[in-house]
Amino acid sequence: MNAWWNTRSPREKALLGIAGLLLAVAAIWQLVLQPAIHTLDRAKLNHEKGTQTLARLDRIEALIQQGQTLHPAIAAPATQDAAALQTQAAQMARQAGLSVETPPASQSSFQVKLTGTTSPVFFQWVEQVETGLGVTVSAATLKQNADGSMDASAEFSLGKRP
Repeated sequence: MNAWWNTRSPREKALLGIAGLLLAVAAIWQLVLQPAIHTLDRAKLNHEKGTQTLARLDRIEALIQQGQTLHPAIAAPATQDAAALQTQAAQMARQAGLSVETPPASQSSFQVKLTGTTSPVFFQWVEQVETGLGVTVSAATLKQNADGSMDASAEFSLGKRP
């Protein structure tokens, strides 16, 4: 190997050195740095999910301590049909004692309008719909009425957050 190396010109030696350096950098990136970065990103995502789960469990515990009843989530249909999901979300709202209006649903989202609600009841219902039906809120509006109640609407997108 030394004899072969010694027969190379200085220019070839420099080019082979640069190629070896590039190969070493690529190998370090592929075998060490990229897996480490991927693991770190996955750990951050898992930490965020864990924090969200803990926050939800804390809210549930607080509701139980306040003496509120928690309704079990309605099982989501096997298909991702927006109209069927909208019907289930409206049923959940009616179970919570809310007045419901359901505009026509699109293929990828649906909307539910509520009248005469309070913010804690609305947010509890939103959480039940998200967890029970596997949808996410894409838009929500709350409007305070003169009597202190609220009119609210929530638009849900099919599929969970990434």
